[in-house]
Amino acid sequence: MNAHGVAPYVYPAILTRNDTVDRPEREWSRDIWRTTIPLPTPASKVVVVFSDGAAPPGSAGSSSSYLTDVIKTNLAKNHVVIQVVRDGGESVSLSAHHPNLLIKRQTDAGTPLFFPRVDECYYSAHRSDTTYETMRGVMNIIDLWNSHKEMILYVVKRPAMAIDADADADADAESGTEGFDTDTDDADTDTRVWFDYAKIIEEYYHVKYPTNTQMRLVIMF
Repeated sequence: MNAHGVAPYVYPAILTRNDTVDRPEREWSRDIWRTTIPLPTPASKVVVVFSDGAAPPGSAGSSSSYLTDVIKTNLAKNHVVIQVVRDGGESVSLSAHHPNLLIKRQTDAGTPLFFPRVDECYYSAHRSDTTYETMRGVMNIIDLWNSHKEMILYVVKRPAMAIDADADADADAESGTEGFDTDTDDADTDTRVWFDYAKIIEEYYHVKYPTNTQMRLVIMF
């Protein structure tokens, strides 16, 4: 427009509004939340915690009570906590909104996750995921770990009691037709086959980084 002697009005108005009304702090010039995360103190860490989807906390197979304690402990230390919650899931309930607690909604287990910085990550497979969905979640965790090689990965194993509880629930639901094949056999309908996802991550670590001392993995039982 300038080349044709026409004075532009729209673009300069957009720049003026952006600087004076919409984003006067100009945080984009520092790439905040793109390449950096604002920390409360220089010693603060960024801790990512995955919700296991169990409700209420303390139910069979739930790690929610422990993960809730992890969140509250790190907030008390003035760290930034990012809680990853599956769509429709519940986040940690605090008496008041904590400025250092961020909630990241994840559409499904296969949705890629990006954070500019991660110092610690607590991962527990989502309780309602199928084997396929859990594998997708594990691959996302591995990708996140490879993007932040200084990150300490804590893998919280699903308690063995959960498998017993699922088995008991199946037993209670028996229809009295034991010994007969039906079209609704549990083997055909139950796709939630629980497996040791922590073992997969552990084997990946030892095979991919046998001599790496920078990447750290902690398996929590």
